[in-house]
Amino acid sequence: MTEPIYSAYYIRVITFISHRLFLISVISLLLFIVFTASTFAQQAQPTNQTRSLPTQTRDSISERITEKREQVEQRKSASRSEFNEKTNEISDETKKSALERINSAIETINENKTTKWAETLDSLSQILDRIKTKLATLETNGVDTNSASASITKAEGAISSASTAVETQAGKIYTLEITDESTLRQVIKPVIDQLKQDLRTTLASVKAARDAVRDAAIAVNRLSASEENSAITP
Repeated sequence: MTEPIYSAYYIRVITFISHRLFLISVISLLLFIVFTASTFAQQAQPTNQTRSLPTQTRDSISERITEKREQVEQRKSASRSEFNEKTNEISDETKKSALERINSAIETINENKTTKWAETLDSLSQILDRIKTKLATLETNGVDTNSASASITKAEGAISSASTAVETQAGKIYTLEITDESTLRQVIKPVIDQLKQDLRTTLASVKAARDAVRDAAIAVNRLSASEENSAITP
């Protein structure tokens, strides 16, 4: 008579442990997402040198990102519907709720990061406009600006490449492909790993644009300083 009781007890214990392990896994992944997002946000900030420069015309990179999101919204909506259908088949409400939070967090992080990077690129474009204006003044004054012009051209190319990368990233859709309730953890990790890699790649392009604008600013400032020294030399 006691054997069925013990079997039921063990089943309850195993089920309890399984649920707790799943929750621990989910919490760890969520913490990873939050930590990664905050790290990316800090790394993408322009340096003090470039931020100190004045700004001028605002480019439309942020608007392009918004347009890109609107273009893929229909596919995102279809993906969400499919995900909701799959999660409705999950009997464990705790797992279901955790999956919904993770899926939503992944989409939100990608949206927030691409928005922030688009704003960063807009700022870099404004800075580069001011650098180009300063270079034009130097050229008018008879200064040889070939080397600085090359730096500006490089910066323009870097901003263009980064803008394309951010726009592409904004259009990406990450969906947890649920097939079986017992393999949910295996489904979550590859999606987060892919998001992490994609964000790193996009961030690298934004940082390259930032560095290129900084180099252009340094080149033009050197020319400006050289001209001032020449003007005061007897």
